[in-house]
Amino acid sequence: MYINVDEEILQLAREPTELNYGEILLLALIINLSENDKFFMSNEAIANLMCTSIRTVKRWLANLNKNGLIDIYYDTISGKEKRIIVPKLSPTG
Repeated sequence: MYINVDEEILQLAREPTELNYGEILLLALIINLSENDKFFMSNEAIANLMCTSIRTVKRWLANLNKNGLIDIYYDTISGKEKRIIVPKLSPTG
């Protein structure tokens, strides 16, 4: 799998921020796999894809949300509550 990391995301890695490289890569993953600006992947699936723990994914998502790079909300879809992640950056930067 390839993830497109555009200039805006690379800039986050170059500048001193509160983000670590795992969080920056996760943000790129969210942006690249979003459909209609919404991302629906479980923490377990993200952890498996990124070869890390579910706990780490939860921490990374919380930090991305705290830094205003994603919004996280829940909606009832097909009778089940689903987490929806909306990236604040567009795929083209």
